Amino acid sequence: MRKNYWMTAALASSAIFIIILMLVVLGNPGIDDAISQKVALLGGGAASSFFIFLSSQLDKILVGISVLAILLLYFKDRKKEAFILSISLVAGYLLSNILKFAIQRPRPLLSAVQETGYSFPSNHSVVAVILFLSMIYIFAREIKNNLAKNAFIFANVLLILLVGFSRIYLNVHWFTDVIGGFAFGVVIVSLVTTYLK
Repeated sequence: MRKNYWMTAALASSAIFIIILMLVVLGNPGIDDAISQKVALLGGGAASSFFIFLSSQLDKILVGISVLAILLLYFKDRKKEAFILSISLVAGYLLSNILKFAIQRPRPLLSAVQETGYSFPSNHSVVAVILFLSMIYIFAREIKNNLAKNAFIFANVLLILLVGFSRIYLNVHWFTDVIGGFAFGVVIVSLVTTYLK
């Protein structure tokens, strides 16, 4: 993507994030309750077991993939990209935690797994977007086979959506927490990518 596309993505994501932030600050948006109720109807069985297992391992999975990507870049003598990915992940995590403490939005009641802290934005969503979009940007262009490249891109996008959906499915985050986290992550990736260009 050219530089102006990334800047457009940063501006569009910033606008989405600000709109969601205003909705959250002004009160619990009705869309959150509606989506939580719809997703609750999907609960039970193997899906619940899968998402509970995923939630218990999510931090390890995200950290493990992050460390592998950073080490791979470092040992391929792409130290600048390794450093930028590291800084992006740390900055995204820290900034989203600062937002959590500033906004202090309570989590949904009756979640399927125990989570502590405030709800908006979803840290897992922020980190997933930063990690997997960066993986697409950094590694996809090296894949020469179009089918393999498309499969790689699809897998990374699917992982982002899976992380976000799991947070809503387990009722540990509201829909707007996840969408706000996605938008915030895209802002960070877009700004970093613009810088790299």
